[in-house]
Amino acid sequence: MAIQHTSIHGTIFKDMRSSLRIDLGRKEEVHKMSWGFYAQGKPSTVANKAIAEIDVKRCDGAEEIARIRVMEAINELCYAGCNSECAIKVEASGSAYTENGVQISNQLKLNFETISAK
Repeated sequence: MAIQHTSIHGTIFKDMRSSLRIDLGRKEEVHKMSWGFYAQGKPSTVANKAIAEIDVKRCDGAEEIARIRVMEAINELCYAGCNSECAIKVEASGSAYTENGVQISNQLKLNFETISAK
């Protein structure tokens, strides 16, 4: 199973990975999905980068919905959660594992940090 990495302005995203497994002659669909987001700078710059991510499909199903909601939350926090002149760093990632359409596991991490208040 190949993992593709795409670099976008210093941000590394792991593209969705999927595989097909055969078990006793029965085909099971197994999907492993992961995504990541990193941005640093003034809140408006980070917010714009998060909004741009909404239009780029990275996953499927519930994981894609969660990723989009996180990007929307990052946008909101950038404007409501800090002054416009500070510098912030935002890191977010998530992954999900589904088997035959049933979500087996998932994780979501979000770190929003002020790195310079002036």
